[in-house]
Amino acid sequence: MKNNSSNLVLQIADDLRKKIGRGELPVSGRIFSARQLAVLYNCSHQTANSALNLLANEGAITRKQGSGSYRKQEIVRPKIACLMKDSHTSDFSTLSYFVKFLLLLLEKNQCDYQLFSFQDLQSANFSPHLFREFDGLITDTRYSDHNSMQLIYDFDRPKLWPWPTFYQLATGNQVVADYISTFIQILKKAKLWGIKKCYLYHRRNEFLEIMQAAVAGSSWDEAAIEYINLGPLNSIMSACKYAMDIPAEPDILHMTSADMIAWGFYEAMMERGLEPGDFHITGLGNMEGFGFIPLGAPKLTTTYHPREPYLEMAVQMFCRQIREKSNVSEIIRIPGELILRESAFYKKK
Repeated sequence: MKNNSSNLVLQIADDLRKKIGRGELPVSGRIFSARQLAVLYNCSHQTANSALNLLANEGAITRKQGSGSYRKQEIVRPKIACLMKDSHTSDFSTLSYFVKFLLLLLEKNQCDYQLFSFQDLQSANFSPHLFREFDGLITDTRYSDHNSMQLIYDFDRPKLWPWPTFYQLATGNQVVADYISTFIQILKKAKLWGIKKCYLYHRRNEFLEIMQAAVAGSSWDEAAIEYINLGPLNSIMSACKYAMDIPAEPDILHMTSADMIAWGFYEAMMERGLEPGDFHITGLGNMEGFGFIPLGAPKLTTTYHPREPYLEMAVQMFCRQIREKSNVSEIIRIPGELILRESAFYKKK
């Protein structure tokens, strides 16, 4: 009798397994209960329950106490094409940290992927069929030749363009560094420090708009703010030369839109015989955190916007867009961190 019962458990489990394979059971939602199986197969409740437990142990179904048995939903793994600047995409050890982190995120989000380089595009003669089998495309934004850009823009499924602190999906969805809130942190710190006037330096119009929005959100009086466009100034040396004539007082803040400008300003102040505490200069980028310290050791007060959170959020949004076929517009802003060093908000010992 025991052997007959065991055989019946195996027979019921095998029959249900075949039904799952043929797609006769719903992908999601409840399947047969033990009571229903007992009626269907003319067996005891215990035998039906044992058959369901067998399938659950195999991973074919899941059983929830007090809820019932469910067919385990198969996870569809989107196939992603990754077009990167790295030229040796077949050798994982040579890939940049950024690309390796991207691939880890794709695996975390249960995606399959294939890496392509510019050489791969050339060897395929920039064929529009190159990405035909892929559900999504992540592409390095530094490609500027006509053929590769045309191939990218002709791809009609979800796309993601990664920048250092700006990630944009083809639908307009974005994950961006929230420079506004970061500059607000600096301006509020300056007010607490007793600073009376702020000079805000930028080289691009978008940073002028960001700085204006930060001033509006920081309770500073516009009369105490001066916006200065540095135009073509594009090196530490030129910034140093420029800063030889700017005002330097303990109650003035020079807030710049890049560490490079701030470094030049810092060097100028030191050459003028001033010391930290006699002036206040802030940058943006935390290049010192990456070991890049030109012309000595400026020790800049700056802001840090780590790349990893931006990319992680963007990849999650990208994969959700593919799976749900959703084009809902969404902008996620991630604030940066204010890093205090000697160039600003520093008291002389």
